[in-house]
This record gives sequence, C-alpha cells and structure tokens, in this order.
Amino acid sequence: MCKYGPRFDIAIDKVFKMKFGVRKGFIIALSIISMITLVYVICGFTIGANNNTPPYVAMVSSYITTILFIVILILIFKGNKYRKLYDYCISRSIKCAEYLKEDSKALKEEFKQKLKIKDKEWTINKINEYYDIIEELKTQHINNEKNLVTKDKESKFDGHLIQLIGWLLLGGLVTICTLGIGFPIAYCWVLKWYYKHSIYDGKRVSFDGKPSQLIGKWIKWIILCIPTLGLYIFVIPKNLMQWRASHTHLEGELPFLGGYFTANAIGYFFMRILFNLLYLLSFVIFVPFIISFKNRYLLKHTVVDGRILKFTGHGANLLGRFLLWSLLSVITLSIYSWFIPMRFARWINKHTHLKEEYYELKVK
Repeated sequence: MCKYGPRFDIAIDKVFKMKFGVRKGFIIALSIISMITLVYVICGFTIGANNNTPPYVAMVSSYITTILFIVILILIFKGNKYRKLYDYCISRSIKCAEYLKEDSKALKEEFKQKLKIKDKEWTINKINEYYDIIEELKTQHINNEKNLVTKDKESKFDGHLIQLIGWLLLGGLVTICTLGIGFPIAYCWVLKWYYKHSIYDGKRVSFDGKPSQLIGKWIKWIILCIPTLGLYIFVIPKNLMQWRASHTHLEGELPFLGGYFTANAIGYFFMRILFNLLYLLSFVIFVPFIISFKNRYLLKHTVVDGRILKFTGHGANLLGRFLLWSLLSVITLSIYSWFIPMRFARWINKHTHLKEEYYELKVK
C-alpha cells in the first residue's frame, strides 16, 4: 500500500489500467465527429433551411453532438483526475532525487518504463522510499527553521518602475506580433522580474519557469477548447496559476515539496470576472478594499515549496495611502499615477507572509 493514502492507491490502479494511446486516439476521433455533426447542425438550421432539409435530421445531429460532447468531457476530466494524483507523487519523488544530487533523469525514465510494463509494485515501493526521505528532510528542515535566528524577516518588493515598463512593453509587443501565441514568453519575462524582486518573510523568491515549458501547454489548452466547444476556457486560468506556483521557489526552502494553486477551476474563473467587474463598476474609494479582497483570496490558495502563503493586509489600511496617491496624480497631471502600480506591489508584498505549517495534498 502506498504511504500517500488510499486515494493514491486507487489513482495508481486506474492509471496502470489506462491505455493512453487508445484513449487519446478515441478522444481525437470523437472530437472530429463532434465537430462535423456540429457544423451539420449549424448548416441544417441556416443554409439547409432554404433547401427543405428535414428538421429531424438537424435535431438528431444535435443530439449526437451533445452525447459526444459529454463523452469527451468525461474522458478528458475523469482520466486527468487520476493522472494528476499519480503525477503528484512521481514528480515529488523525482524532485527529491534532484535535490539530493541523484540522477533524477534516470529515475524519471525508469518511472516511465515501469508504467509501460505495468510494474505497479516497483512504482509503489519506489514512491514509498522517497516518501520516507521527504518526511525526514522536512522534519529536519522544520527543526532548523525553529532554531534559525534571522535578523530581517520583512516582506518587501524592491523592483523599479522603469524595469516594469520595459518588460510590459516588450512582452506586449511579442504577444501582439505573434497573435497571442507568444503570450507565454511575455508571461515568463514579467514573472521572472517580479519574483526576482520579491521577498517573503526574509526569503528571496525566484521563478524558474521557461517559455519553452509553457508554450506547448498553452497551445494544447487552446486546442482543447475546440472539442469541448469552448468550455475548457474555464480551466485555463487555474492551469496557468498552477504552472506558475509549481515554478516559484523560496530561498532556503525545500523545492521538492512543490508549488500548488488549490482553488477550484470554475470558482477561480468566476472570481476573476468578479474582481474585474468590481474594478470596473466600483467607485475609486473602494479600490483598496478590492485589492485586499483579491490578494487574500489568491494567497489563501497559493502554496510555494510546500509553504502556505497568507495575506494580512486590509483595505482600510491602504485607503489613506491610496487617496494620497490619487491626489498626487491630480496635482502632477497624472504623472504620479505611473508610480501607483509599484506602490501597490510594495504594499501587497509587505503584507504577504508564510504560514508555519506545510501543505499536504489530501490523498488520505
């Protein structure tokens, strides 16, 4: 039995029974048939209406499209549910091996080979072996952290406005010139700069995500919107935040504990819409409260190197500063408004802290 709990035992059993090539081919075939019937439905209700096409033909086609659409969604999301649990433990083991300066690439390849030949026993034993190592390293690290006396445990942001403008302009140019395909490049540039200048409780933050790692995922997510008739768009923001958290690290922490964004995908999608609507429809005086509400929600669901983040800022504390910044913007004919985003970044980071406890995936 796996030490990560019975849910993982179920997940690994399901994953080892899956025929990934057949499943992928089946999804592609269903997607093609679904798109063909969808086109026929559209033509049946528009162009075909003028050619005396029997209405029941378009109706039957619409039923077929709906059934295929539901089957595709089940295949995509049900399989991914088990695969994510499986990948979590495999990834944790590989990252631990890398941390210990072992041959992590060889271990990764070995996991792949054992999956192909369905060697479940070896996989569970190897995962359990690294589980024990991880727990031992974590216990040692927690004890060391308690005994460590750090002079500066302040959270802050030390970036500059001219740097932000430069990266945003360059990133925007790349995104526009590539018709959105190059967005991952701009996204990684800005995040790398932002985290390079961020400090949480005295620990410098870093970001090791590369555009080459994200661009393939970005294109795949966009393509998945086609067979799901656009519904996969609800999942993309969560996927992006999860990828971001997994490549964010804290100085002196244990990277193999992993980074996660734990919010529900649909819930996060609509929360983003809510934040934007509040910014758009609210009076200026409510902006500090919206910023506080947004960051409290985001950090509540963010885990970096196993450390859970928390936000301690309150809109009332920011209100006075924000009114002063707004007044200075009016006096300087909007020149000071260029500096306000940096003021927000410093205030947000100042109130970003690490919880004492470590995050554990709920697989038991």
